[in-house]
Parts: sequence; structure tokens; C-alpha cells
Amino acid sequence: MNRLKQQLQQLNHLPENKQRKAQIKQSLAQQTSKRSFQWKIPATMIAICSIFILLLLTNPEHSLQNAHTRSATLYTYFDGEKGNFKAKTSSLLYSSIQKWQDEEFIQYFHNIKMLSPINDGQLGRHIVDVIFVENGEQRKFQISELDIYDVDQNVYYQDDSARYSYIFMSLFQSKKASLLFSICLLAIFTINFLSIQYYKKRNIDMRAVFPRTTSSYIELFATVSVLALFACWIFFIGPVYIPPFAAFFIFSALWQLREMKRRAPSLTILKFERGKIIVLCSLINILLFFGF
Repeated sequence: MNRLKQQLQQLNHLPENKQRKAQIKQSLAQQTSKRSFQWKIPATMIAICSIFILLLLTNPEHSLQNAHTRSATLYTYFDGEKGNFKAKTSSLLYSSIQKWQDEEFIQYFHNIKMLSPINDGQLGRHIVDVIFVENGEQRKFQISELDIYDVDQNVYYQDDSARYSYIFMSLFQSKKASLLFSICLLAIFTINFLSIQYYKKRNIDMRAVFPRTTSSYIELFATVSVLALFACWIFFIGPVYIPPFAAFFIFSALWQLREMKRRAPSLTILKFERGKIIVLCSLINILLFFGF
């Protein structure tokens, strides 16, 4: 026993071979970076997103609208335009579309044909596109501060009552949860900021993790271009179909996971970046479906 302790003490006093230590670290890093790619987390993310999009496409509300019991819903588009109807019957698959199930609003549009038609009707500057869905049937209207236009029947109605003023002002005001948009946007910036601090604290060269290559610049340009296209479409054209944009960001996340697995200098950094990419992709898709 004493002899073993003496041998251990002798080993502790041996000089450190820094060159050999660096070679071992480099060998370990290469071995971890060459490990087979783990598809469990990306596959789970794809499955969840696919199921989510499938549920949106099947639109479970459609079965309710075709049921024997009476059900009605309003879908509105905030910034309407005369002669160009933009509202869609989905508040999740299209941006800028809002869903209303207020009983007072539903009763008003249910009885709107009781109003007297007018011959010289006109729409004002502030227009809201409205789709009234009742028992599977759709009726389209454009309402403004002046008159009401029945798009299907090409008829104008006029209503100077306080009730109509209240309904128009309520539908003209956006009820989107801007708090959710702010939270997701803040979370995206915070995650990226903490990522930079994470590497600075550990003296890790960012260029080793994110090399300035042609493919990385192309990926950045494509991502910014898609975001710009999404914003311009909403601003200049109107509601945009969200699933293609969501699919692009999911594909981009998978591409980044593949590239990160190839260039990550260590298994720790690979796990860190993998988690960050998945969280950022999830936040962006939440913004697409619920933030606009």
C-alpha cells in the first residue's frame, strides 16, 4: 500500500506534456464531431410541426359549421380595400385574419338583410372585409364608416344606428395579441445575445462555430429575403398563406442542424447549438401562426 502511494506521488510530480495533451484534445474533438448524427430531436420536431399543420389544414371548425346545430363565426380583415376582397375563412392559416364569435356581432350579420337597400351607396376610407359563416354557408360583406356593401349580392345597405357604429369600431380595431409578438421577438434576440456571451465567457472563437463561408452567406440572405417577402406581402398585398413560410424555416433549421453537426468543434457546442436552433425555429413558427 505504501509502495502504491509512493508511485502515485511520483506520477503527480512528473512534468506535464502540453503537446501530448493538445493532441489528445484534438483527437477527442474530431471523434465527437464525426459521431453519427442523432435524428431523434429533429425527427420529433418535424413530427410535431407536421401534425400541427395537418390539424390546421383539416380545419376542425368546418365540421362544426356543417353540423345540424346552429353555429356562426365572423372572419375579418382589418385594412380592406374597395373592389378587392381579402378576408379568408381561417385565422391561423392566413396572416392578418381575425376570428370573432361575439353573439352581438353574429346576430347583426344574421339579420343584416332586414336593412333597407340603397341605390347610391358608397364605402368610406376605412373598410373591413367580413366573412359571415353560418351552418356552412358563407356571406361576404365590406363595412365602412359610411355604408355596408354585400359583396355576393352587389347591394349596399345603410345603418346610422349607434349599434352599427359600435360593431364597426370593434371590428376595425385589431385584437391580435401584440404581447405574444413582443415576447417571442424579445426571446429570439435574448437567445442570440446569450449565445454570444456563452462563447465569449468560454473564450471560444465564433468563427470556428460560424465560419464565414459562401454557403453561410447564402443561407443568411435566403432567410432575410423570406422574412422581407413575408412582411412586404402582408403590407402591400394582404393576407398571406403561412404554411409555406413555416415549412421554409423548418427546412432551414434542419439544414443548420446538419451543418452544425459537421463543423461543431465539440459535442458540448453541438448540443448547445442544436437546442438553440430548435427553440428559435419554434419561436419563429409561433410568430408566423399567432403573431401576425
